[in-house]
Amino acid sequence: MIKKVWVTFAMVLISAVSFAQTEDSKTKQLEDAAWARAGCGSDSIRYNVKMDKHRHTLAEPESGKALVYVFEDDLTRRFVPTTRVGVDGKWISGNLPLSYIFFPISPGVHRLCSNWQGTPQVGAALDFNAEAGKTYFFRAKILSFGSEAFTLDPVAEAEGHFLIASHGLSASTEKPRYEDN
Repeated sequence: MIKKVWVTFAMVLISAVSFAQTEDSKTKQLEDAAWARAGCGSDSIRYNVKMDKHRHTLAEPESGKALVYVFEDDLTRRFVPTTRVGVDGKWISGNLPLSYIFFPISPGVHRLCSNWQGTPQVGAALDFNAEAGKTYFFRAKILSFGSEAFTLDPVAEAEGHFLIASHGLSASTEKPRYEDN
């Protein structure tokens, strides 16, 4: 009799743990879907980023594509955050203060997102329409710490060239998958 009670208790416990994991998984999927609608990727994706301060690349768009540059500036000069840049629901790369990334993109309407890696609510997103053969420049600025402290704005072509000259090129690699506990 006692053995049956323990077996039943163990089965109920295992079922409860399995149910909780299923609920956590569904919650994570809903969160990721919400971030994707903003143009971001999953918060579980993180990057290791290095900057080459001496590389100032002015690239030309590939045939039939547009080119996008994203610069990062931490105006607080205290936090030295790594940010992530995403397009249409997928992360493209990581970025560091006083650095930039660039990437080709297909023509059409896109959603661009950037946020502070590890603090996803500190970020911004915008929509833009890319045309083949054109280059687009965007600047992410961290003004202070908090949800209102991050901006992502398009910049004029002349400003974009200035930022290429004054920022280093970021290169990132995706870290092994991070899961919240």
